[in-house]
Amino acid sequence: MAWVGIVSGIVWLGLLGYLQRDRVLTGQNDFAQLYAGAKLSGTPDLYVPEASFRIHDQALGARLDGVVYVRPPFYAFLLKPLGQLPYLRAYWIYQSVNLLVLAWWWYSFARRSEELSLFASLFPPLLAGVLTGQDVNLVLALAGLGYRLREKDKPFAAGLAWSLCSIKAHLLLFVPLALVLKREWRTLGGGLTGGALLMGISFLTAGARWPMEYFELLRNPLIHPELDHMANLQPIAMLLPGTVRPWVIRTGWVLVAALVAWVARRWPDWRLPFAAALAASILGAYHAYLQDCVLLLLVFAIVQTATKDKLAMRTLAWVCCPLPSLLLLAGSPWSMAMPLSLVVLLWTLGRAKPSVLGQPDLAPAQLAET
Repeated sequence: MAWVGIVSGIVWLGLLGYLQRDRVLTGQNDFAQLYAGAKLSGTPDLYVPEASFRIHDQALGARLDGVVYVRPPFYAFLLKPLGQLPYLRAYWIYQSVNLLVLAWWWYSFARRSEELSLFASLFPPLLAGVLTGQDVNLVLALAGLGYRLREKDKPFAAGLAWSLCSIKAHLLLFVPLALVLKREWRTLGGGLTGGALLMGISFLTAGARWPMEYFELLRNPLIHPELDHMANLQPIAMLLPGTVRPWVIRTGWVLVAALVAWVARRWPDWRLPFAAALAASILGAYHAYLQDCVLLLLVFAIVQTATKDKLAMRTLAWVCCPLPSLLLLAGSPWSMAMPLSLVVLLWTLGRAKPSVLGQPDLAPAQLAET
């Protein structure tokens, strides 16, 4: 009867989406920044907010505050064909591609798991990515593709796939740490090769000064509104005096990195450390909202096959149920539920035992000997 819950969940998400239908149908969402980037690719105004706003006015007849191009130059170059089209036509092509890659991810990961299908059908971040015109579902698919390639013993190709996730690089912030600790040198080689190619495109299309212009824009509060609605450490830091918030964030980064390292040292293979690094990246990212939590579905898929540890799976079930996601929308202090839950999740992954299909649970040292 799991299909009844899955269908009910899809209907529920559909009803939530219906409430935002006007915004979705007109494309007045974050796609506007990608369209602006496509238009501005190859010009010196790629990271000038006013240039993005001018394109909003031309394409939408309205200015979307805070929606300015904040991605690497290579991505704007790849999106350039969309910039040659009328806004709504480009928008629906973009949304169609995102839905297609999401369908591939579902087919590849969720169709064999009733539990994952159920949680995915109820997961608000999955809907949020579509409603906001975000491409985080594309990042989910690329991360999943890299995982499948590494499973098939194609580490270099996996690294290439993961390098494309640099369209939202902060969401894989701690993945390189996990790969280094697991000595995934060929995977890292693929990532560095892909990254070098993408950096080359960026310098060719945006010039030598783009890194400075880019990081200057990233420091602009304009692109980080409503910090108390983030899924990272910000809702926790905001409860403290402003003078200590930066130190709390920096200390949190160190602790999160330590949790990833703990998981990597305890586990004999790369799978669970990779999953832990994805969850940790949401915590450690300076910019992470509801839609970015969709990567937790890949964490669910990996953990479900890597361990039978009940506490880890129960914690993950809580993290992927609708309530923590909905509490993000309520703001501080309720939004602390998600980052605190992710901290607990990392701890449970560190203490969990690996599982081998068809065999009882083994301790990490025992599994390494098999």
